[in-house]
Amino acid sequence: HKTEADSFRSAGLIVVSNYQYSKGGNTTSDWTVPADGPSDARRGIELHRAAGGPDDAPIYVSIDASPTRTMYVEKVRPYLQGWISVIGADRLGVYCNGRVTQWLIEDGIGKYFWGHNWSDNWRYPEDGSLVHPAWHIHQFEIDKKVPGIPFGIDKNRILKNEFGQWK
Repeated sequence: HKTEADSFRSAGLIVVSNYQYSKGGNTTSDWTVPADGPSDARRGIELHRAAGGPDDAPIYVSIDASPTRTMYVEKVRPYLQGWISVIGADRLGVYCNGRVTQWLIEDGIGKYFWGHNWSDNWRYPEDGSLVHPAWHIHQFEIDKKVPGIPFGIDKNRILKNEFGQWK
């Protein structure tokens, strides 16, 4: 909601939009069957605008899993192409692991990338890191429990000056 996003910004926090309705890995995530990229994109835009998100800001779409190449080709890619048909290629951000980031780049899909480490321990052969050079944001800690807080906290590192933040 706009009030919440405004309060974050007033407190000095940076806001980006990320769409994720269903969280469930490779079996019940938004991009799995019955996936509907255009419908999710329309809902994502609606939520983004209701929170006060600018019309030119990207929306990250969560591929919160570690899909195989077959899953990527059959499910992830068509799902994200559905998003592009609604929001355009320049506004598509993708939250995913390094392997999926690389496939997306090879297919020319996505302008912004928010990387997560949980995958299948796939690393870059050059230096063994998990950080893909195309990532704009790197989530390096997920759902860490903090005493006194009833939910998990994620920690992210900003890697590029322009990463889809609201202006």
